[in-house]
Order: sequence, then C-alpha cells, then structure tokens
Amino acid sequence: LSTIFIYPGQLAAMANPSIIRTILGSCVAVALWDKETGVGGLCHYLLPSAPGEIGKSGRYGEFAIPELLKQCLDLGARRESITAKIYGGGAVVDSLTNSQMNIGERNIECARSLLRELKIRAIGESVGGNSGRRISLDTATGEVMEEIQGEKTSVNRTGSAVPKALALTKILIVDDSATIRSVLKNVFEKSKKVVVVGTAIDPFDAREKIIALKPDVITLDIEMPRMNGIAFLEKLMAHHPMPVVVVSSLAAQGAAAEKALELGAIEFVHKPSQFDPMILNDLAEQLIPKVIAAATVNVAKIKAAPKIKSVNAPTTSSTRTKSSPISLVTIGGNGGAADALAKIIPGLATDTPPVVVTISTIAGFADAWIQKLNSTGKLPVSVEVAKDGTFLKQGSVYIASESHLKIVKEGGRLKLEPFKAPPSSGQRPSADILFSSAAEACESSLIAILLSGYGQDGVNGMAIVREKGGWAICQLPDDCAFNFNVVAALEEGVVDEVGSRDEIAQKVYARRSASIV
Repeated sequence: LSTIFIYPGQLAAMANPSIIRTILGSCVAVALWDKETGVGGLCHYLLPSAPGEIGKSGRYGEFAIPELLKQCLDLGARRESITAKIYGGGAVVDSLTNSQMNIGERNIECARSLLRELKIRAIGESVGGNSGRRISLDTATGEVMEEIQGEKTSVNRTGSAVPKALALTKILIVDDSATIRSVLKNVFEKSKKVVVVGTAIDPFDAREKIIALKPDVITLDIEMPRMNGIAFLEKLMAHHPMPVVVVSSLAAQGAAAEKALELGAIEFVHKPSQFDPMILNDLAEQLIPKVIAAATVNVAKIKAAPKIKSVNAPTTSSTRTKSSPISLVTIGGNGGAADALAKIIPGLATDTPPVVVTISTIAGFADAWIQKLNSTGKLPVSVEVAKDGTFLKQGSVYIASESHLKIVKEGGRLKLEPFKAPPSSGQRPSADILFSSAAEACESSLIAILLSGYGQDGVNGMAIVREKGGWAICQLPDDCAFNFNVVAALEEGVVDEVGSRDEIAQKVYARRSASIV
C-alpha cells in the first residue's frame, strides 16, 4: 500500500488501496469511505470557519469537508454509500493569549453539523479529551487505526507533541571530577523530575553501573582517565545502545564533541568552568529538558532506521504566495538538527541569500563543526561562525555560537547582533529569538526553516514569520530524531511547506526563484 501523510490544512482522497495518516491535537480529521467502490479520503483542518466569506483553504472545516466529499465523488464514490468518522478536537489553550479558546469543541461541532447538512452518515467518532492522536485510514477496508498518547509521546495543552513525562527520569552521571558529579547531582535533584541513580568515575565504573542500575540516560564527560568518553561511547553504542547526553568543557576538543554526536550521542551541553548561581541556573534550564527528552528516544531504532528521501504528500490547498525577493534564510533547531543541517548546506545554490543558523546542539563547538563540514569537500557557500557586527552577504552561512543571535537592519543592510542572556525555551541560542528578529527586519522577504528538536523553541518564532508575510518550512516529522517542535509548529498551523533533509535546500531554491519571477 502507498502511504500518504497529510498535514494541517491538507486533504487526500484515493481510489486505490492506500494508507492516509495524520497527527491531531485541537485539529479535527474527517474520514470518508465508500464500501461499494473502496474510495476513501481524509481531511485535517485547524479551525471551523474563516472570518467573513468561506475560506477556500483546507485550514477551515467549512471548506475542507465539502471539498473532501467532492474529491471522493470525482473518484467514483457513491454518495448514498459513503460513511464518515470524526477524530481529534482535543482541548487546548491558545499559546499566545493563554485564554481558553474551545477550538477543539468548535472543530468537532463543525464536523457534525456539516456532515448532517451534506447528508453523510457518521458511524463513529473519537474526539475531545486532552490528548493528541495519530490516525491512519486504510482505504482498502475503511478501518481507522488510532494511537492516543503513544508509548513515548503525549500531547500538551497547546496540542503539541512533547516527551511523555516519566514518573522520574533515571540518570547515571559519568565524570571523573567529584566536584562536577556533585554539581550535576544537585542540578538534577532540585528539578524533582530527575533522579540520579548513581555516579561513575570513569567508563569502567560506568559499564558495571549501567547494567546494575538500568538508567534511562547517562551524562558523559569526554576527557576522562583510563578510557576517554568517545572510545566508551563507541563501545556503548555497538553493544548496549542507550540515550547519552555529552556534558563536557571540551577545551580544544570540539572535534571530539562532533564525533560524539556522529556516534549516536543525543545532545551536547557545554560544561561551565565556573559554578556561580546564575551559571548553574542556566545549566539546569538547558540540561534538564535535554535529558528528559533523551529518555524518550529509542537509540537502537534511530540507528537502524533508513533515512527518508521524499514524502508522498499532497500540496496544501492554501493559495498563499510570496512576491518579495528573498533577502534572508534562517534555520533553527536543537536535538538532531545538526545532522539535517550538514545535509542541507551542501545542497544550497552558490547565489543563495545569506543563511543564519541557531542550533544549540553545536553552539559550543561551532568552529570545529564548520571545520568538519568543510572537510567533506568544496561547499557551494562559505560557512563561518556568526560574529557581532557582521553584515550579511549572499552565498554565506553564519552559525551562532553560545550567544543568542538577533538580525538587525542598519542602513538598509542586514547585520548580526549576538547577545548574552539566559536560555529561551530551554535553548541558547534560541530559534525563537532569531526568527522573530529576522521577521521584524525582513518581513515578507524571509524564509524560516525549523529542523529536528524537542520543546517549543522556534514555534512562536515561525508564527511571527508568517504574520509578517515570510515563508515557513519545517523538516518532515518522520525524518527527525526529535519531532516535538516540528509537530507543534504543524499543529499550530504556522508552516507553509514540509520536506526531508534531502529536499529542504531545493525548496529554498524554488521559493527564492519563485519570488524573483
């Protein structure tokens, strides 16, 4: 069977046996199926109706449901034998006003009302509640498979996928410094979400304790006696793969951190050299969500999974277009985003508008990451660390280090402005800060790209990009190591296009080309 994944605002109808899948929060999906002809389809809408006249967009139920019926009939379905099922409509709180919106309830009632008007019999529904759903329609049988709060995933009150909170995430700390072990233990235990089941002074000690204590995640230093962290990580991933967050001061060993991510470490956090209260608060704000998220990852499954090269998804029914020439491309993400970025940069055209990147995973060793990328061969663009006061140039990529990064306009030119501040949404540098500042500076001449990550960083920024007229692209959820942020952006309806890591560079080229025609 062919598989189609539809995103918010999309719909698909098929005459051939197929699986049509989607992910729902406050959105609603209506499945139609004709048992006589085997024609079936699914729509996914975000709001019941558009202001004023009916919105000719799949974002709105008042258009999406009749349009889905029309497409099924065009494929040969018989109106009298079509039946419907309704899914989704979870309770949400609006992420911007924090007020109760009852969008889920309104979406559910829209589906019921329209199906009555269209004289389509609804034979089942699974709606409401506070959880999200993954649903799959089998057009060969009309069956709908539903997954509510999957084994590793739940949905928060904004309808966005987040790591399912374990009762406590069990951590093993591996570091040869007694001071660091004590500091990290205090950081974790004050959170009340993490329990330190043990500490280890080196990899040989860790090996025994992993088996005995069965931690969900280990934090791992790189520079240790007897065996360094990289050598241990390589052996661990070969014989006992599990989530690892590297916590290291690195010194001159940025290449070692890059190697750790390449071997399968989930995340990297820069270990501070000082431990005053403010620095420890920053460390806690970044490290705790990273280890909790890491606990949700099946490392063995990720290592074995083939990379997705394309997605069979229909284009959105939105007619939204752009006329402004593209002056800037921004890219954000965290866990797993570095792998996607390493694929995207070599695919960019030599005359690509300037590209600015904030990925917290590689911020602590941006120089080493860039050096590794350059070693793969001649790149079509230049890549450098973002520096204060730099005016942006075409054909250049600027990667943020450990400071937040804003885009400002000076004398009609775009300029980088790094600044120190606490983490935002648990990340530093923050994609929200980059996206929102770039949207203010560039308005409709901006492309923003959200890559793999957990939490909410980048989602509000994408919303601001679209409000200002910019174009928003996110990585295909099934192509992400962590897809929590991109699913959140899709559920919020702030994405124009999706693509795998192999497709995003081409989408940038296509959007840039379309804007200058």
